[in-house]
Amino acid sequence: SFIGSISIIYHIVKSSKNGLNTVKNRLLFAMSVGDAITSLMYFLGTWMVPKDTPGVWMAAGTIGTCSAQGFLLQMFTAYQFYNAYLAIYFVLTILYNYRDEKNKSNELLIRLEKGAHIFTFLFGLGTAVTILFLETFNSVLLWCWIESVPPGSTNPKRGLPSKWWQYGFWYIWMWSTFGIVVIGMLVLVWTTKKRLKASLSARVAKRALLYLSAYFLTNVGNIVNQTFTFSLGMPNSYPALLIITATLPLQGFWNCLIYFHPKFQMYRKDRVRQTNTPTQAIETV
Repeated sequence: SFIGSISIIYHIVKSSKNGLNTVKNRLLFAMSVGDAITSLMYFLGTWMVPKDTPGVWMAAGTIGTCSAQGFLLQMFTAYQFYNAYLAIYFVLTILYNYRDEKNKSNELLIRLEKGAHIFTFLFGLGTAVTILFLETFNSVLLWCWIESVPPGSTNPKRGLPSKWWQYGFWYIWMWSTFGIVVIGMLVLVWTTKKRLKASLSARVAKRALLYLSAYFLTNVGNIVNQTFTFSLGMPNSYPALLIITATLPLQGFWNCLIYFHPKFQMYRKDRVRQTNTPTQAIETV
């Protein structure tokens, strides 16, 4: 996922025809930055958790590494909001034909983008600094995030009751993002069914639907698990944690496949076209 996100960032900056001159590319660029950093933090996992933390396998870090991991996860996980912004963007450009071309984007799209960047950055940084100040970045078994100190910890005075901080600073916003993405997916499905399958807008809608589906598949396990644990007071189960560990870091990977798939198709068509020229046909014979 980290490599996939970095590949998207590199291609947008260096190789893309439109570069950072369209709203879509700038939103994808910002989202990929967040995906790259959070994927790296997920990869480091329990290595950043303070050594000898009860019930944590391979814990090898300190309070400092744990706080750093929690800070970066809280700040850059907020960049998942870009999935909601992209859902709104796709609906506006596909359903309502808002223009987004190189240096000629619709004014509403530009306002949406500016608001997205400002809100995401301030939300991520503000909540991360608050939790860091409250000393509530601690082990959540898989990595460090918002959590009170577990029983038996060597630092029993660290942290505050974490449940409402988690939901106020993240899960409510994640559910809202998830809802916007689902609505965007339904609108795009309706759009592709209503319009001709061979039309350009239908193909663009399918591509947009894939981006939103990547977010859906990555986060649905975590959404369902947190809904049950919050509403029913059920503890986290091992199978649920296993699914979350396997799926949550993967959005950058799926985004990379979706982003480069049209370019791979164009490459294949060019290769077929080259092999079908008279010269190539004679050489083949």
